[in-house]
Amino acid sequence: MLPIPTPEVLSIPPVLPVVSLAFIFAAGLVALFAWWAKRPRAAGGVTPWDVAAALMLVGCAAAILGEIEHLIEFFRPQESKIEPKPTR
Repeated sequence: MLPIPTPEVLSIPPVLPVVSLAFIFAAGLVALFAWWAKRPRAAGGVTPWDVAAALMLVGCAAAILGEIEHLIEFFRPQESKIEPKPTR
């Protein structure tokens, strides 16, 4: 089971990876809406496809700039208190 994130556990370094996931998720939702509504990809103004592409660009930039090592340490299994069984 994962630990509950508290302000002491969840500090500033994981902000960019979390923002990246949020923007990529939002881009997927906007693209899904544009596909479902059958919006044209090329129009005179800004289309939902353009908005989805801009959100994806920001999400990818945040993923590139963010440091993933902090999230790896957060999700790494903690040391177990159970002693391993001896092998014969």
